Amino acid sequence: MDNSRIDDAIKSIPLAELPEGFVPRTMERIAIQRKSIRFRVQFIDIALPAFFSIFLLVLLGVIRWGYDQIDPRWFQYVHLELAHYLKSTSSWTRVQAEGIILLALAFFLFGPLMVIWVMSRPSQIRVAK
Repeated sequence: MDNSRIDDAIKSIPLAELPEGFVPRTMERIAIQRKSIRFRVQFIDIALPAFFSIFLLVLLGVIRWGYDQIDPRWFQYVHLELAHYLKSTSSWTRVQAEGIILLALAFFLFGPLMVIWVMSRPSQIRVAK
């Protein structure tokens, strides 16, 4: 598209006058909005970081405890069990199992991100009339 033709077409449209009192009413609404917006700490602002901090500490503690308790050859045992399971099941069962695992990973990875995104959206501001 030719931008100069569009600019010329827009400039050729006559501008209408603003309604009477438009600017003062608009400025009043802006002033009311600025006064009514203030930050308040809510329960969720404290609960989510506390939950994730405690969860991380517990997870690190369990990993540390498990590191001392587990047999060093645990991965070989898991590999053998998984190989036996895959040989004894049909391919459809494997697809279902992989699908469930992927859904669980998506839920646990993207679930918190969705919660953070929804919580970060600004709430609707009501303007006094």
